[in-house]
Amino acid sequence: MRMKASDIIKRLLCLALVCAAAVSLCACAGEPQKRTAVFYDYFDTVITLTAFTDDAALFNEAKDAVQARFGELHRLFDVYHE
Repeated sequence: MRMKASDIIKRLLCLALVCAAAVSLCACAGEPQKRTAVFYDYFDTVITLTAFTDDAALFNEAKDAVQARFGELHRLFDVYHE
């Protein structure tokens, strides 16, 4: 049984639409957000922490740890404000 050209075109068009919908849904699967924190208090310089994550709590935990570490290093090695 032979298919008509119009039936083949319709099936190919449907397949293309299904593939396009599948690709667009995959793109919405949840890209991690870019989160940034900037510190100005240490070593007379600007320190920028950038992370890509969906979890704000995890980023805030890492930010607090980085800030504590830079604070510690600043206290140890700041020779200008002893």
